[in-house]
Amino acid sequence: MFRRLSNSLPPDPAFPDDIEKLGYFINDHDQIRMISEPKSGFKYVISKNDRVNDNHKEAMNACIRRIVLSRLHDLSLQTLPLPFGSTPEQPHIPILTSPNLPRASRIILVLGDTVQDLGIFAYRMMVQSINTGCAVDFAQDALSTPSPADSNTVSEGEVGMVIGNPGQLIWSNIERCAMTHATWRTLPRKSAMHPPATIDQNRNRVPGHETVEAHVSSIFEQVLSSPQLANPNAKISVIALEVTARVLVQYLASNWTKWSGRVEAIVFGDPYYYISDLYPDAQSISLESLSDTTDKSHSSSSSMSSSFAEFISKRSRAYRMTRDPVVDLGEPCLGREIYGCNCYGSGEEHYSECTMPRAWQAMLNWLKLVWTLGDGFQEVPYQVEPEHEEQVLDGWGSEDFDDSDEAEKAL
Repeated sequence: MFRRLSNSLPPDPAFPDDIEKLGYFINDHDQIRMISEPKSGFKYVISKNDRVNDNHKEAMNACIRRIVLSRLHDLSLQTLPLPFGSTPEQPHIPILTSPNLPRASRIILVLGDTVQDLGIFAYRMMVQSINTGCAVDFAQDALSTPSPADSNTVSEGEVGMVIGNPGQLIWSNIERCAMTHATWRTLPRKSAMHPPATIDQNRNRVPGHETVEAHVSSIFEQVLSSPQLANPNAKISVIALEVTARVLVQYLASNWTKWSGRVEAIVFGDPYYYISDLYPDAQSISLESLSDTTDKSHSSSSSMSSSFAEFISKRSRAYRMTRDPVVDLGEPCLGREIYGCNCYGSGEEHYSECTMPRAWQAMLNWLKLVWTLGDGFQEVPYQVEPEHEEQVLDGWGSEDFDDSDEAEKAL
């Protein structure tokens, strides 16, 4: 039997997190291009060794993260460490907030997917441009929109923003920062043959943000509920994507009495929740009752959930990834029987993470309509005939669903 000593193993591949040293530049169209081949974009496969390719990609992603955060900071968004009051050296999860939260009359809360970095929607969309795949253009448009006057205000107010961070929930004591699972797997190892470091549930987790559920709850309870950080009377509009959408629905369904007076609209991006998630006590409710939010047979304990389900039906909508056929952006599509709200095509047919980059303008326009019409706005429920729409894909939102990064190997 043979064994190799550690000093004889191949070194772990390392790359500089500098875009020029990696051999790339950003052209006049905000696209990442190779210095040696200006017409070519980022090249993931540079070796037959996946470890080399992954580390190379992560080095590029680190460059992109710095660029994106710099641009978001230029829009006056600030990095807020949670728990509130944490120092940069202490374990914390960073989120982004606008400085006008204490005086904003409306707040947009953006909850991205569980595999993305802060401020990033989809690295793969950055083939078109860096801003296309991140929150920069969205934030610029949203923050430049005045909040329309309503029955409680005499004049226009300000729109504030909170961008959550459900993807970067692992704390590295070596790097002194929070990161995604994808970044954790690319941390330096003793050699290319060594396994990744084990995630310690105590040392590598941040109190109050150990899970996506805890993170979403902390944003509502510690940020949006804090008079020090946000206007306690501000109306809240939420954009929730993919897996995080289910976490949001489950949280609000269980706490709707507290938040029903403040949350005024929700937009989902290819959500992964069930209609039963609208009812915390769904096990005691028949399937027939789930499809009828006005069913008087519900027990008194389910009245809060019924109210939330009615809100989802009338003050929410979902933009979905569709295929066979592809549903154009904004066109009605199948889904009300799954999510309990009207569903529309996002124009995306391949990757869930691309839903937000393709549909954020439509999402924001709908929120502006809700703000303008105020309490009088209601979505008109409708059903799309299944034979004219794509079939529901097997595996979405199932118990065996794997929420790992489906696009980890592409920009």
